[in-house]
Amino acid sequence: MPTSPPSRWGPTRRWCRAGSRSTSGSTASATRSASSRDRSRRAMGDYLSLKALHVIGALLLVGNVTVTGFWAAFLYRRRGRDVAYRPIAMGILWSDLIFTFGGGALLTITGILMVKAGQLDWRGTPWLWTGIVLLAASTLLWLVFLLPDQVRMERHDGTDDRTFRCHFLRWSAIGWFSTALLFAAVWFMVRKPGG
Repeated sequence: MPTSPPSRWGPTRRWCRAGSRSTSGSTASATRSASSRDRSRRAMGDYLSLKALHVIGALLLVGNVTVTGFWAAFLYRRRGRDVAYRPIAMGILWSDLIFTFGGGALLTITGILMVKAGQLDWRGTPWLWTGIVLLAASTLLWLVFLLPDQVRMERHDGTDDRTFRCHFLRWSAIGWFSTALLFAAVWFMVRKPGG
């Protein structure tokens, strides 16, 4: 007799793994069932790990773009006074490159892997499709307008305030709109309307 208690008795009164109902006393089906459960547990663990990384990516992306907007507004109001502009602008640019790009990449990669692991039809799932479109639109705005304007503002030598103001105002307006798109994407991904 085994020393560990069984989770279930087999029909022949032999000790069997949980889930085995073999009438011949064989544990082959129980072994297949147990290995299937182990694979299922591993897959669920992998999926939950991907989901945790996905949430971390969203936090990095949305958190950084929001905080960057506030820091840039503070810097813009204080420019030319008691605050050295270029070192702070460079810090904002680098944090945006590291955390916005890094968070966005982590979010995108884990999202793709979760769609594959969950065998989701992303085209036929309204909340998923909407979240992807919103993220893509925000990313496109960042690449086409925001990043180039950030580089221009970081390289600004302080002589032409009118040009700087133009870049900053465009960067702010498009940036806050882009940030609103990301918040909407988070809402769709969490709320899952229509799905």
